[in-house]
Amino acid sequence: MSTQLLNEETVLDYISGRDDLNAVVDVRKATVREVGDGNLNLLFLVQDGTHGLAIKQTLPYVRSDHSWKVTEDSIFAEARGLDAASRYAGAYAPEYYGLDAERRLIVEEDLSDWQVWRPALSAGKITPLAARDTGRFVAELAYHTSYFGQSEQDVQRAAAQAANPELEQITEDLIFTEPYYEHVHNSWDANVDDAVSALRNDEVRTQVAKLKYEFLTNGEALIHGDLHTNSIFVRDDGRDAAQTPDEGAHVKIFDYEFGFYGPVAFDIGILWGNFLIAQAREFATLPADRRHAGAEGEFLEWLLSLYEESWRGFEGEFRRLATHTSNRIFTEDFVNQWIARTLRHAVGFAGAEGVRRTIGWAKVSDIETLEGEEKDTAVRIVLAASRRLLEGFEHIVSSSDVAAIVRETAASIQVRSSDGALSDGPGIPGSDKSPQARPSEALRSLRWVDTDQGGALRIIDQRRLPASLEYRNLTTVDEVIESIRTLAVRGANSIGAAGAFAYGFAVRDGIAADEAFDKVVGARPTAVTLRHGVQLAAERYEKNGDWRDALRAGDDIIAADADECRRIGEIGSRELADATNILTHCNTGILATAGIGTALGVIYTKHAKGQKVHAYSTETRPLRQGLRLTAWELGRNGVDVTALVDGAGPAALHQGIIDAVIVGADRIAVNGDTANKIGTYSLAVAAKENGIPFYIAAPLSAIDRNAASAEDIPVEFRSGEEVLDAPGVNQNLDTWNPAFDVTPAKLISGIITPEGVLRPPFVDSIAKVLAPGTARSGDGDRA
Repeated sequence: MSTQLLNEETVLDYISGRDDLNAVVDVRKATVREVGDGNLNLLFLVQDGTHGLAIKQTLPYVRSDHSWKVTEDSIFAEARGLDAASRYAGAYAPEYYGLDAERRLIVEEDLSDWQVWRPALSAGKITPLAARDTGRFVAELAYHTSYFGQSEQDVQRAAAQAANPELEQITEDLIFTEPYYEHVHNSWDANVDDAVSALRNDEVRTQVAKLKYEFLTNGEALIHGDLHTNSIFVRDDGRDAAQTPDEGAHVKIFDYEFGFYGPVAFDIGILWGNFLIAQAREFATLPADRRHAGAEGEFLEWLLSLYEESWRGFEGEFRRLATHTSNRIFTEDFVNQWIARTLRHAVGFAGAEGVRRTIGWAKVSDIETLEGEEKDTAVRIVLAASRRLLEGFEHIVSSSDVAAIVRETAASIQVRSSDGALSDGPGIPGSDKSPQARPSEALRSLRWVDTDQGGALRIIDQRRLPASLEYRNLTTVDEVIESIRTLAVRGANSIGAAGAFAYGFAVRDGIAADEAFDKVVGARPTAVTLRHGVQLAAERYEKNGDWRDALRAGDDIIAADADECRRIGEIGSRELADATNILTHCNTGILATAGIGTALGVIYTKHAKGQKVHAYSTETRPLRQGLRLTAWELGRNGVDVTALVDGAGPAALHQGIIDAVIVGADRIAVNGDTANKIGTYSLAVAAKENGIPFYIAAPLSAIDRNAASAEDIPVEFRSGEEVLDAPGVNQNLDTWNPAFDVTPAKLISGIITPEGVLRPPFVDSIAKVLAPGTARSGDGDRA
């Protein structure tokens, strides 16, 4: 027998029969409205002019399709969620008046003087601290219902009682399966067919499968289960929340019917997926020139800050609570690893939610209320950004990466080619390649972008960092060379890609091939990767005489470099698994490569895996790349970092502060002698003297087959102006300012490459890895 459903006429009779509810509202003055807009419940608001109640009753069918029968028992999940939220995160939950099991309904306070967050965002309303408090809510519910806050037996009993298989199945189907195949629940406009097709391949499906398996198997805490912006009330009382941060909660969380014991990351990911959708709506309403230029405005800048604000709220509150855990085996290192893992999965779940809400069932008003080109643009932004999150969630190291991915994706969407076709990302003219997903290095040092003039190499001007993050579009060979020489673009890997683009610009503009080659290579003679990049571009150009092939070589170098950085990071994190305090020199990270970096890539990967790591970054005189760039990007990505003046490095090694040293390489001779930023040699000597392992991290392209030893490596000397920059210094002083020094192979413990760790004697291991037909392993030694 089905439950008798209430209606607007019978609700007051129901309240009259309950003394506890009569004490809240005066039924003689009360009015009733049914305001439910969801598919699974009726929702009645009862108000007497002073007080109010909300009565929620489960439907036995889907409101939009009465033939689709659903369990009415979901109200028990709602009751469990409200009860737990009231008990453990009461500041962020509505007042709860209990469950009527027979009538399949719950009663809670009326929050009509608050505002649902989704329409507030769509209206352009800034709601300070709402994201922070939502993060805190997730942390408090997670801690108190998990093994961190309860005994093993209590958690297991509660998890068994909270089983919610019917609604879990809905989530499994709608989020993790249906959007990636043909299904009746899916729909989208034909204008975005290509963006949908890009999601339906085995690479994306495999990533989604990992997330689905996590959702199915990781029952670690009671989760809300559907924490989107329509399940969150925000303050609507006219107060400036930013001025009253400690005056009560800034959110109230409701709609718990999808709750069960699942992965904590799922709640954060669903929230972030809806942030992405709100951001896509705002980006889509910007004029295209402002979107491509990154001129977002105050509201959109605030929207993009919500990932970090919510994550800080979650992480800070969870760490505070975790200090009280009674489970003593949960060490600080374990908590660090758990938090890092939760972040990575949250990013993946955000991508899955973005896809579901855009092309799957239960779409959202953020997108659906747009029309025409604005709607197409918003859908493309969500799908392209979601794809990048899905493809790369395992390598994310900071919540700030998510905002960077969204901003970058939005800037590249709706680029129209000469034939009128739309592209969902930058590409070389005439190329059918879509941009590579580079999620963990979303702040990219260089990339190709389409422009009204046909395209440009966009770089971060690293001379301006950290005071200002500025981008420059380079369109001529002289502009690229000037940027390489003045270190606006730098790092061996990035220089190689830039060199390929510079060569392409040169031959495009009529410079003879040989002259173009010598002109570009001469920009930084020590950097063998520059020569390799130009050589690849020249080979491509000479094959067909098409300058665009040379530009595509630069794009290929960027894609290959990102993959090599990932592999170096993975191999290096295993090699240095037991090293916590790691010293590094100069800058070898996101700003120096097209990926997560070489030496810093190892540190980022350790951090992403939850391994305890603390970076010590040398100042790196005279241009202070370590202080200006390395410390800045590490801090931006959440890695603990200490800055060292250059002369303090050997002393830190002598005092036993450092567990390992890892640096990059500008050129490696075939005997293992390695040229790197000036100051590397003294660190290697001090490491050897004090028994500290000293590693090089570099791609194989850094090995110069024509350099037998240090004697064959040219060392670039730079202007004395870089040294004599202090006020009052005699500007006529002689200076000796080499850009590099060469570390003898005997001081190097190992060279970490994408193919494995090369060990001494390097003459043998390098020869072996460079031998024709050598198989790529990426996981072992090359002794």
